[in-house]
Amino acid sequence: MGFLCYSEVEVMLFDGEDIGSFDVRSFVDRVFDGSQHSKRIDSIANAALGVISSGSLIVHRIGCGLAAAEGLIDKHAVKQVDRLLSNKKFYIENSLQKWIAYAIGARKEIKVTMDWTDFDHDKQSTIMLSLVTKHGRATPLAWKTIDKNKLKNKRNNYEDEVLLLLYNSISRDVKVTIIADRGFCDIKLFDFLKNELNFEYIIRMKSNISVISSEGESRKAIDWVGIGGKTKTLRGTLITASKYAVPTVICTKAKLMKQAWCIACSDPEISGSMIVQWYAKRWGCETQFRDTKDLHFGMGLSSTRIRSKEKRDRILFIAALSIAILTLLGAAGEAIGMDRHLKVNTVKKRTLSLFKQGCRFFRKLFKMPKKYSEPLLLQFNKEILNHAKLVKILGII
Repeated sequence: MGFLCYSEVEVMLFDGEDIGSFDVRSFVDRVFDGSQHSKRIDSIANAALGVISSGSLIVHRIGCGLAAAEGLIDKHAVKQVDRLLSNKKFYIENSLQKWIAYAIGARKEIKVTMDWTDFDHDKQSTIMLSLVTKHGRATPLAWKTIDKNKLKNKRNNYEDEVLLLLYNSISRDVKVTIIADRGFCDIKLFDFLKNELNFEYIIRMKSNISVISSEGESRKAIDWVGIGGKTKTLRGTLITASKYAVPTVICTKAKLMKQAWCIACSDPEISGSMIVQWYAKRWGCETQFRDTKDLHFGMGLSSTRIRSKEKRDRILFIAALSIAILTLLGAAGEAIGMDRHLKVNTVKKRTLSLFKQGCRFFRKLFKMPKKYSEPLLLQFNKEILNHAKLVKILGII
């Protein structure tokens, strides 16, 4: 395997040989920034390569994907992956701190969704924080899996744990806005976010919550929706019987909405339309869950049994690395116009997510002519470098 240098960018050349783990390892090495032992970096990179190669989060398929990419014996590769995922020294909290720092990069403002997802077969639930991106798929940022029998009366504590992990992993000058649905409408959470973590929030409220305007008029949240569903923006409000102060509340019901949106926001100056736009991006975490969990549309994590919650969190970490790599590869292909080769129509808008494009480009990479592979990999490396310099709120990852 040779290298072709373009200024500061190293590009892997392909002439029918395997992709190998170098490029994946280079990415993983950037994430950990020298904080992990070299052999563990190798193991994590190999597991990520197995996920990318197999398109699956089922352990034996990850191993078989690694074996196919590296020319290994399936049995040995599967055992290698399983040993990594069962390794108690693979500390997920330390790894997540490095991942959070890498994913955020040089940005000074981020929007983060918060949601729960369930793994019913194993009676587990995962609280997930995800970074809002510019392409509709949120990037997994921090998470924690809990056995369902331990959730009763403790759900808020676990939510606080992942929020504290995010807080402790970022610089104090990074502005964070948490976006969440009605299940997180809790004045204790509002207070924790704003007064203890100094985070902003955009959180949907239940429609029957009492909202008192700055003039002292009290209505249920849904009754503040404007005529014809128009957005009503209220400043300096008090909500619930506790009369908790919320700087901004908006209530709206667009034509295609099944239900009204009544949203609490900690920013006293943001416009109502902007609150609606940001809250709409919460859907990115749902599509990301589908990519991770669904066997037909994604990588099938819901179709395998994982009794250990620690093991699930490690698999989710490998998944986050793999999704980021494939998304960057998809963005690279789109940037140089290769996405048109994936379409079977003439529409100019994106028809496949960047993640799906990355999956397809990877599958073709083994036999791709150099006239396509070289520019694709050059752009892929550029995307990685560009991410490190990104200062805009929304990025590719």
